[in-house]
Amino acid sequence: MQDINVCICEDDLDYAQQVKTYILHNFSKVKVFVCDDDSLPDEKFNLYILDVELKHSTGFEIAKQLKLRHQDVNIIFLTTHEEFARKGYEYQASAYVSKNYFDEEFPLAIQNVMDKIRKQTILVPITFEGKQTVLRLNDIDSLLSEGHYLIINCHHEAYRVRGSFKTFFEKYPNDDFCSNMKGQYVNMRYIKYIDTGRIVLKDGRWLPLSRKKQKTVEHEFNNYMTTFMTDSF
Repeated sequence: MQDINVCICEDDLDYAQQVKTYILHNFSKVKVFVCDDDSLPDEKFNLYILDVELKHSTGFEIAKQLKLRHQDVNIIFLTTHEEFARKGYEYQASAYVSKNYFDEEFPLAIQNVMDKIRKQTILVPITFEGKQTVLRLNDIDSLLSEGHYLIINCHHEAYRVRGSFKTFFEKYPNDDFCSNMKGQYVNMRYIKYIDTGRIVLKDGRWLPLSRKKQKTVEHEFNNYMTTFMTDSF
């Protein structure tokens, strides 16, 4: 498992150190960088904890720029002004924590985001055409079984490796995957919508959906999206 990199952008550096201490005390394999809005680094972090009110900017403005530069940005906003919460969710923040209720709200918020990031950073080492390579679990959009082999589809690339669904899901969590037909699984984070007899992916491709699994997949996808919206907003 890779280290999780956290950036705390807060103009009250004493307060930022308290947040940093809490994170390092409660989570392993985490690196924490503290800065203010004048010294925010260009590198991408797994998680940004942003104070809404900064010296020369706002956490909202920084979040807007981060969303333009990076994909899959995880953000927690901190502020004493709870009336800004709705605006914070416009930036698809993972959480909005009131400093007035930090002890009650932050532990749950940071735990949920850390769990989400752990999933994002799960690596899948494979041997393909005699060479070792590593995929991210989150980058796999579908799996297809062919005898003693799995076809791993990932960003328009297909990797044929020895294995089975059983061995794959014994190693890696299958929370994001559902079976759309016999011998195939789809990663629900890539589904755009479900039609009769097919699943349309966000990049325009589509996968067949068996009539037997239609209602089950629709139900699983609805539950998945409900959970996703709860985590994101």
